[in-house]
Amino acid sequence: MSNIQFTAEKIENINIQDLKVYEQNPKIHSNAQINQISNSIKEWGWTIPILIDEENVIIAGHGRYLAALNIDIKEVPCIRAVNWSEDKKRAYLIADNKLAENSSWDNALLYTELKKISEGAFDLSLTDIMDDKDVEHCKFLQKTLNPLKVKFMEKLTVQ
Repeated sequence: MSNIQFTAEKIENINIQDLKVYEQNPKIHSNAQINQISNSIKEWGWTIPILIDEENVIIAGHGRYLAALNIDIKEVPCIRAVNWSEDKKRAYLIADNKLAENSSWDNALLYTELKKISEGAFDLSLTDIMDDKDVEHCKFLQKTLNPLKVKFMEKLTVQ
């Protein structure tokens, strides 16, 4: 059994005017990114609550907060971190942003998924995943890696 606890017991809907931005947040959100997040919220709804402390200071979710202001959302879902030290809040704010940057893409699978999406009626631009150079790179990898993957899987199946 794990000793890990949930940070929050519940999701609270909080008036956006009651939230406070952490003024020392080192993450920069451009207007273009705020518009992207706004479009994402419009398409998929609100999928990830904002993490706040006991004083309603945002620990994680500054981009979502700015997007909510951008599209005039009055209340936003939040989870509250209770009894966190100032250092723990600062460290989480950095980790929350940095850890996502440490992952990479399986470009062949990404190309396959994007191809499937593009064959339908869904607006692929909402993913904002790639420019034309990236698409060409994925096509190259798809062409190169898929036959190798198939051969590898066949070998596993035969043995």
